[in-house]
Amino acid sequence: MKFTPFEIRKPLEQILDIPLATPLADQMRSEMEKNGITTPSEPLIADGEIHRFYASGRKKNKLNGWYVFSEAKHCGAFGDWATDTKVFFRASFSRELTVEEQSRLDQYREEIEAKEREARIKRQAEVAKESAEVWSTLPSADPEHPYLKAKGITVDCGFRQADRDLVAPIYDENGTITSLQYISPKGNKHFKTAGRTKGCYWWIGSELPMFMAEGPATAAAIFQETGKTCIVAFNADNLVAVAPLFPHVTIVADNDDNGKGELCAKKTGNQYIVVPRLNESDSDADDYMLSGGSLCALLGVSKEHRTFKTLKEVVSNPVPQRWLVDNIVPKAASLGMLFGKSGSTKSYLAISLMLSVATGRPDWFGHRVKNGRVLYLCGEGHHASYERMACWLQQNNITEIPDTMYIAEDTFNLDTAEGESSLLSSLEKEISDFNPDLVVVDTLNLYMASDENSTLESTMFIKALRRLASRFTCSILLVHHTGVTDQDRSRGSSVFLGAMDYQMKVSKTETGEYKFEHTKNKAGVEQEPILYILEKHEVEGWLDEDGHNVTNAIPVKVEREAETKVERKFKHEDENAIISALGMYGDYSDLEGFHILRKDFTEYFRGLSDNPLSKVCYDRTNPNPSEAKKSKSIVFRLLQDGSIEYDGSTETFYITGPELIEKVRSSRACAVHFQAIGVDCRPSRLSDLATGD
Repeated sequence: MKFTPFEIRKPLEQILDIPLATPLADQMRSEMEKNGITTPSEPLIADGEIHRFYASGRKKNKLNGWYVFSEAKHCGAFGDWATDTKVFFRASFSRELTVEEQSRLDQYREEIEAKEREARIKRQAEVAKESAEVWSTLPSADPEHPYLKAKGITVDCGFRQADRDLVAPIYDENGTITSLQYISPKGNKHFKTAGRTKGCYWWIGSELPMFMAEGPATAAAIFQETGKTCIVAFNADNLVAVAPLFPHVTIVADNDDNGKGELCAKKTGNQYIVVPRLNESDSDADDYMLSGGSLCALLGVSKEHRTFKTLKEVVSNPVPQRWLVDNIVPKAASLGMLFGKSGSTKSYLAISLMLSVATGRPDWFGHRVKNGRVLYLCGEGHHASYERMACWLQQNNITEIPDTMYIAEDTFNLDTAEGESSLLSSLEKEISDFNPDLVVVDTLNLYMASDENSTLESTMFIKALRRLASRFTCSILLVHHTGVTDQDRSRGSSVFLGAMDYQMKVSKTETGEYKFEHTKNKAGVEQEPILYILEKHEVEGWLDEDGHNVTNAIPVKVEREAETKVERKFKHEDENAIISALGMYGDYSDLEGFHILRKDFTEYFRGLSDNPLSKVCYDRTNPNPSEAKKSKSIVFRLLQDGSIEYDGSTETFYITGPELIEKVRSSRACAVHFQAIGVDCRPSRLSDLATGD
């Protein structure tokens, strides 16, 4: 929203009754060209507001040029922040003005400027209020935001996020928010229109400030590397305005091509350091950090390490949990395991997960994926694994394969000093610039020389993996087998389970599908089981010995809920209800077993209800309820359990679950009922129950 400087505007031609020499916008553009300013391609806007455009510099996305002019005052200014150029401009009239005309014109401009100042102050107060309200509602920034990743910022610096933009607050000397700065994923920055920024600032850190820098990313890099609080001035000129509030802080000046960062730092009177360039394109402390420079050494500080923190510190500064695969695989130095029986498709699943991360797929089985780098330690079956990868890529229409994944065919005994050193030296020699976010070890026993059943030797292996995870700040996923006797746990020492930050199990169901279960998750809660199948496809370009395309498969999610072993709520109440109904209205035959008509089951509930005409009685026996009424249908839950089956043609429920059949046979009410109707389904047992013997 742009403010209107005053209520009624009168062109100066009406005040002076003298026409302009040429249109005002043409005069403005001509003056800009005379002063060496690259003018905007779009028409100039004479609205009294500052407009930015590209004028000079190495980066085309940097809008260093600016202009402002007014149709009402017929004057303005323009410049280039990159070259520190600033030119004031007044319109030319068709003839030279007299002293009286010039006096009248100056008086008119002063009146306009006074009203503009009044409107500006009012608008700044409105923007400050709006900014504070917006800031209070914004969530913390996504640690994976493209701008933060590009700048190498990995610690929580206090940014928030609005849609895809990072947001930084701007405070005045009284600690009141005056405006907001928005930063796009590509790094384009803009302030909230008409908000006050001069003399205002932000800070990153919680202690007394030690440094001051121009931009938020620069300050964030300083805080991240040194642990010291850094003031954000937002631009070089504002360093001069903010520095008097913090006379003892050191200015960390940008190394601009035009020397403006150093010039403004010198004007502050504070101590200052100009960041040296390690590469030609560097210009600030963040660039220096990304080029391998030590900000601690440059700024003469050592990052303090504290062993102990107070409860208030750890709960008052929450760090967002970061994920490679949401709620499945953390993006951190962590250790996980995917285990299953031989032939349970665990390697297929691991490949699907790896490639989803490496290629930036939006989700994996419904869980959001963050793009990352993957190292696959493939201990065996290399050709088969490569076929599976090619099949997955083809079926997901990925033709441009990014350099975000490497596969190691050699095995390394990671539980030995030699094996660990061999892996690290190979990485340094061949792909030194590759820092993995996920390392998959397939399978565990191929990378462990010692006994996986030994508590001591397994602990040594785990410590080696922890060192690797910490070195790269990555997640390590072990692919492993189930136990020999206990199929619900991984094979080997019990210390594996205790050491895992997350663990998943894969198994084959009785119906021929595969089930993925999340059995441990220290960073969150276990997720619901997922059913999937292997979908076969020809792999184009991969031929067998007869010249035909080979066939491989990819895991594809089955769109229905997986069954779990958890005892469901109301199971016994549901079973008791149908047993009681059978004891009143049920039937039996040797061919069909125990069964009951749906209308009779509904009648049973009507007999219990205070309102026999209520639709709830019908809902309880509905085998195909709507999503909203599934919780009301007893038979729906029994059908899901496999306790009963339903014949829609005869509207009959049949008791099919062995446990439920046994409970029916043991029911005294059923024994009496079936004898009364002359049904002999288990004579000796039912007779005993009827007489109480």
